[in-house]
Amino acid sequence: MIYRLGRNGLLLLGALSIAAWVGCGEDNPLGRKAVSGMVTLDGKPLSSGSIQFAPLDKGPVLGGCNIKEGSYTIAAEKGLPPGKYLVRISAPDMSFFETVPAEERRHSKPPNLAPPEYGSESKITITVTGEGPNEFNFDMKSAK
Repeated sequence: MIYRLGRNGLLLLGALSIAAWVGCGEDNPLGRKAVSGMVTLDGKPLSSGSIQFAPLDKGPVLGGCNIKEGSYTIAAEKGLPPGKYLVRISAPDMSFFETVPAEERRHSKPPNLAPPEYGSESKITITVTGEGPNEFNFDMKSAK
């Protein structure tokens, strides 16, 4: 019987199967929540960087986004399910490249403006809840 459907019939059958599969179930099975906040460095909005949230519970979702002018936002569609997360912030000092000769830039890595306790050595955690808003602000201090 499938043979008699022909190529167009098989394509239609496949499209209907996919549509039925996509249309079934919850729109948000993980219960993702929007997450947002501000990141400052020495009291000033961090000009640019990134923030990452790694699940500490048995959740499967790692999330993150870019920071621009101190602000970050992850929409609910790509947000975090409720739970506890480890926070890591990265803020490469792009002015570093102004002091490095052009031929060395490919092999150079700019220093991270975020202190280690917010980056590689972070122990900072947040808890995303089912009730909003899930807003988390971070005020970093430069190591002096």
